Amino acid sequence: ELTHHDNLFRHMTRDCPKRLVECVHHCGERITAEEQKDHEHLCPSRLLPCGANTRSCKRSIAEWTTSGEKVERLVCCEKHNSNSLHWAIRQNEKRLVGYLLDRTDHEVLTMETQFGDTTLTVSAQYG
Repeated sequence: ELTHHDNLFRHMTRDCPKRLVECVHHCGERITAEEQKDHEHLCPSRLLPCGANTRSCKRSIAEWTTSGEKVERLVCCEKHNSNSLHWAIRQNEKRLVGYLLDRTDHEVLTMETQFGDTTLTVSAQYG
């Protein structure tokens, strides 16, 4: 039979939404359990592939964006001339798409991959 102490310990270490947890992407952030899912979805350390969806092109969200003089730019992988925005669109990750679009210039919308895709054509194809 569980005692009050056992229940309290279980609550504080496993069930409490306010307990602090570490990000699974190892960014160093400690967040509450109730914020964990939102944080990990857009964590700068989350690894994403390019639109070609190959393991060799995986980079962190932070590495997919680079700061320029006025705006951030979305980096393209050298192999496919694609980026994580194409992957996010194909995966229907709307929050991630919005996050990436908010942080980049809009040149990325018309830039072609080696397959002739642009962000706009990928968006039209996948809705």
